[in-house]
Amino acid sequence: MGIKARSRGGIRGYLKFLVIVPARGGSKRLQGKNHMQLGGRPLIEYTIDAARKSRYCKNFDLVCSTDDKEIARIARVNDCLVPFLRPPKLASDKANSMDVVLHALSYMESETKKKYDYVILLQPTSPLRTWRHLDEAITKALRHRCDSVVSVVQLHHLFYNLRYLKRDGSLGDMVLRKEGLKTRKGSKIFAINGAIYITRRDVIVEQKDFYGRRSLPYSMDKKTSIDIDTLEDFRSAEFLMQQKNNSRTKVA
Repeated sequence: MGIKARSRGGIRGYLKFLVIVPARGGSKRLQGKNHMQLGGRPLIEYTIDAARKSRYCKNFDLVCSTDDKEIARIARVNDCLVPFLRPPKLASDKANSMDVVLHALSYMESETKKKYDYVILLQPTSPLRTWRHLDEAITKALRHRCDSVVSVVQLHHLFYNLRYLKRDGSLGDMVLRKEGLKTRKGSKIFAINGAIYITRRDVIVEQKDFYGRRSLPYSMDKKTSIDIDTLEDFRSAEFLMQQKNNSRTKVA
């Protein structure tokens, strides 16, 4: 069965989710990272697998937005739709995530004649994000009826001592001053980790924003929040995944 949502008038029908996995072929720092082998599998497979194992999967249209034929092949083999190849202008370093999402949403709504309720963005550079994380975040979004739920990681150390480096090689002014922080005493500080964005479709279309007026956090730990942007990040993910596999072997 699908997921039903209630409104003031009662049941308003089944919710529809467009789940977008953005995976362009190029990369500024780590070339070809989306199909690099991590633990014997292409990186993108972990994100597709998390979506496919979600309890909400029957309500998903799972789409990979890519300009790369090899990534498209991998996605299709893993039961992920690739209904188009991303236009070159949306596959450059200057393209932003919102433009990519709007393009995929417009294409899918035109082709399927559906109007989605939620758009979910799952970046393949977060391979340690699992179906459990996704399910918990979606459940939170549905329970609280907020504009969005976005995954975060708690910061335990604030970087008060960051400084600019001048052209002559000397240290410049502070980037951030403690007295300038707008925090309450004893409050926790979180950073967006890039693993999960769940946003109402109308917020995406009308506000062109992933957050909206009321955005709730979904907290993940430091290990599962790893975001692969460099070779060092990739090696860290390999190490953490090996640790995870080893612990499973010991339990078995």
